[in-house]
Amino acid sequence: MLTVTNDLTGATTSCTVDDREAAGYPRVVDMSPQGFAQIASTSQGVVQVTISW
Repeated sequence: MLTVTNDLTGATTSCTVDDREAAGYPRVVDMSPQGFAQIASTSQGVVQVTISW
């Protein structure tokens, strides 16, 4: 279980890790559209986040 926080807005969501794929730098996590929508507009596509567990 991870907590993902949008660095710009402070919005947070909790996510379950389903898969660990090698997305590579600078992408750290690939979130579901539903999870991403809780921290940013899905039209943004990529945002800076802080991850904690």
